[in-house]
Amino acid sequence: MEAKDAIKKLEEYPAFKEFIKINKDSYLTHAFAMIDDALSSSTLTDWQIGFYDDKKDRITVFNVGEQIIQSPESEVFKKEKKIKKLDLKKVKLNHTEAMEKVDQYKKEKYPNEIITKKILILQNIQEGTVWNITYISSAFNVLNVKIDAEDGKILHTSFENLMMWKKK
Repeated sequence: MEAKDAIKKLEEYPAFKEFIKINKDSYLTHAFAMIDDALSSSTLTDWQIGFYDDKKDRITVFNVGEQIIQSPESEVFKKEKKIKKLDLKKVKLNHTEAMEKVDQYKKEKYPNEIITKKILILQNIQEGTVWNITYISSAFNVLNVKIDAEDGKILHTSFENLMMWKKK
């Protein structure tokens, strides 16, 4: 299921409609999913769709898959003062197309890395509306690629070893 489809499914869910009625200040901030390449042939887990209320400074996440499960609102871990709203009109690239770009980049730059996990986040950050995609390899290397969700341009890349994070 694509992120936009998961969001549409959520918006049609009666309990979500009730949530929005009660939480009028909440707005869409992100769609998050993981793929565990080690366990399956790139099967996408459920989408986690986040709604932020800046007046409360709290986020509510809905897990959208076969069923829809609402998590209790929680504190937000953020760099900026306010989390930006995710505008789905700016999302022209779906997660499959974005991952194809990351796969091609990985193939060219890091062909020997064996990817075990893929983390996908659709969000609005400093660079704009992006697919923030992270691949973790069996050697604990982390490839992060930010792709413009509107035009598909690669905006940022980084490649680090997880073990080095401990030393920072």
